[in-house]
Amino acid sequence: MKPKQTNRRTRSGAWLAWIALAVLALGPAARYGSADPGDPPGPPTLSGGGDAIGSLPLTALSMPAFGVQGPASEVQALVKSARGSAHVVATELDGNELRVVFYGDVSLVLDRTHVTRTLRFFLEPGPVFGGGYAGLVLDGRRQGIMPLPSIADAGLPLYRLVRSGLLDSSTLDIHSFSPEKERHHLRMWASGGELNVRSL
Repeated sequence: MKPKQTNRRTRSGAWLAWIALAVLALGPAARYGSADPGDPPGPPTLSGGGDAIGSLPLTALSMPAFGVQGPASEVQALVKSARGSAHVVATELDGNELRVVFYGDVSLVLDRTHVTRTLRFFLEPGPVFGGGYAGLVLDGRRQGIMPLPSIADAGLPLYRLVRSGLLDSSTLDIHSFSPEKERHHLRMWASGGELNVRSL
């Protein structure tokens, strides 16, 4: 089933095809929305029932999610493949920018040449992990701790790590903890021209 389209803006066939491929790769559900001034504030509404594209299980939404935001063409070029029992929420923003968030169990392969300063990578904590914290661990050595906001996302220094070459020989693990001590694990590593992101 194709992602839902809004009628407010014209989108290129290539861009719609990319969204369709992401949905087919991830399988269960996806949502495509617009953040035009006339739309309700915040991310696209998630609705349930039948085969609605926005039907996301609460368990997927409650866990931290990996996301990227930036120029639509650069986000499109970034993602080489996406697999797993995950859900993608893509929101069109002003200035031809796109915000894409991958919920649930996901395995992404990104083109490292497109990990640039113009893209912002982040971890969206969700309602359960908001107010908790995440530990950044590089090859088993703790590098630091960052808070997980309750009403915003937490930026990830992916560009700096890729640029430095650290992920060529090391694995970055992001261990998230909710205020109630629930856990979530995200792993990243580089291989050749690819950057891998996987929920564990």
